Amino acid sequence: MPNLNLTYNHLSDLELFALVKHENIEAFEVMYKRYWPDLIDAAYKRLQSRQKAEDIVQEIFISLYNKREILEVTVSLKAYLNKALKFKVLNEVRSVQ
Repeated sequence: MPNLNLTYNHLSDLELFALVKHENIEAFEVMYKRYWPDLIDAAYKRLQSRQKAEDIVQEIFISLYNKREILEVTVSLKAYLNKALKFKVLNEVRSVQ
């Protein structure tokens, strides 16, 4: 059986998210792999902790999946994820102070 992720790699973010809304796990995996490295790097630069960065990014993707049916991403998934990361990092920094 061919790797389904390969067939989804060419899809845009909005196309992937539309599939995720219909519980398509393969589309979610592609989306996850597409953005995980950049989000981890951005979180690590701000937090200086790989574990905290991974936890925060994981929380973002869990929240995205849990809210997939009601969430409307109409412009840019990347912008949505980066904004979510910004708020999660700020909350983490506030909780440490």
